[in-house]
Amino acid sequence: MPKDKKIIVYLGVLSEYQGVGLMLEAFEIVARRYSKVHFLIMGYPNVEQYQRLAEKLGIRDFCTFTGRVDYALAPQYVKCGDIAVSFKASETEANGKIYNYMALGLPCVVSDTAVNREILDELGIYCPQNAAAMAEQLIILLHEPEHARALGKKCAEKIRKEHSWQARGKQLEEIYRELRK
Repeated sequence: MPKDKKIIVYLGVLSEYQGVGLMLEAFEIVARRYSKVHFLIMGYPNVEQYQRLAEKLGIRDFCTFTGRVDYALAPQYVKCGDIAVSFKASETEANGKIYNYMALGLPCVVSDTAVNREILDELGIYCPQNAAAMAEQLIILLHEPEHARALGKKCAEKIRKEHSWQARGKQLEEIYRELRK
């Protein structure tokens, strides 16, 4: 990864359903307005399809496509990032990658869905399914690195507080106490 650039990461299935084409269109806008950026795109299938799209958009040199990433190694890759994205189009399907992004302390720019709002609450940066709007939010975070780091830190704290093994254990204990009454 380039050391002198901000890294925007995506980890997941490479498909239109996940918003990958739209994400690359947003990345093209970002790269034109903020040249010190690189996009780390981790996932499969369709790697070649999206590499061709990145080439067509003129951002191939701004992108690293890893292909499939071993799940055990994914945190090491994601941790290279400064900002994480998920532009999944589904209004109702779970979006587990956000928990991973948050646990690693990354601010998250995501599609504006009820599921994403439930996970991130006030810590998310939400966008409509529109490349220009997505790019605008990314550019704002790139220009405000202290705000981005603070958001990421709050995300990591939220995960520890609400979703760690300890937090889940306490929730289970409470449920069992209530059931025994």
